[in-house]
Amino acid sequence: MFEMIAGRALFPGGTPTEQLGLIFRTLGSPRPDRHPTICERPTYYPYANRHYNPDPLCRQIPRIDAHGFELLMKFLQYEGKDRVSAAEALKHPFLRTICVKCCHLRDEQSVLEADGVHIEAEILGDHSHHHNSRRHHRGTLVKDKYRMHSSHHT
Repeated sequence: MFEMIAGRALFPGGTPTEQLGLIFRTLGSPRPDRHPTICERPTYYPYANRHYNPDPLCRQIPRIDAHGFELLMKFLQYEGKDRVSAAEALKHPFLRTICVKCCHLRDEQSVLEADGVHIEAEILGDHSHHHNSRRHHRGTLVKDKYRMHSSHHT
């Protein structure tokens, strides 16, 4: 879900060790009392004595609305038993609205062609300079970011 909205991998590690480090920096350190299946694995041992505070994901994905962010966090749980199931996810307001609108699209159509689904520009300029300035964001010069959402009717 993150990759589809952000257009990049959430944990782009080149090796399993690098990827685990990115996961722990983003979600925080797993705890042995809450995450036994992870903490008992040999691949976790190099990280066992390190403590990572979670890095707020909202900084990495400004394009998502509150419903989408909530669902993303339900997917990003260490333990499978704590993650949202596919059936539950489809009932979530973020996907429920989009799925209903997209089920009638032809294969060659974009989700953005569905009624009520759109990308909204979000200007992230550096306000300390003139109004056309650009801000450095994760290695890329950007002027506009986009927020993906759909009209929610509950």
